[in-house]
Amino acid sequence: MIRITCDTCGAVKPPEGSSNHREWILGYDIELQSPRSLQHSIRFLDRWDNRRLNELGAIHFCCLECKDKYLRRSAVA
Repeated sequence: MIRITCDTCGAVKPPEGSSNHREWILGYDIELQSPRSLQHSIRFLDRWDNRRLNELGAIHFCCLECKDKYLRRSAVA
């Protein structure tokens, strides 16, 4: 069993079908580095996909506010 937590606040995603289930946000934060450049890309899926939640660079958010906080922190870095 995989425990999914919000990458901003640490909230634990409840099992699907539970009474307090809300829509979570799945995305990717990828950094590619070569000898001459560094590329940082953040992308979000239009819907949650359990098959992709463990892929390289996956990020998980419990709400839009947490997603926005993460984006603000990433813009500063």
